[in-house]
Amino acid sequence: MADVHNKKTRSYNMSMIRSKDTKPEIMVRKFLLIRLINHNKKISFLSF
Repeated sequence: MADVHNKKTRSYNMSMIRSKDTKPEIMVRKFLLIRLINHNKKISFLSF
């Protein structure tokens, strides 16, 4: 498959893609999950 973007366009597109599940994001989700489970013992599984 041929590349449809030149180097500059490809670089721009890739720079706009932000990473997910960064360390701070994971820490916040874990904190909220623990707080929620401590608050409501009936919740056994949550998916983010």
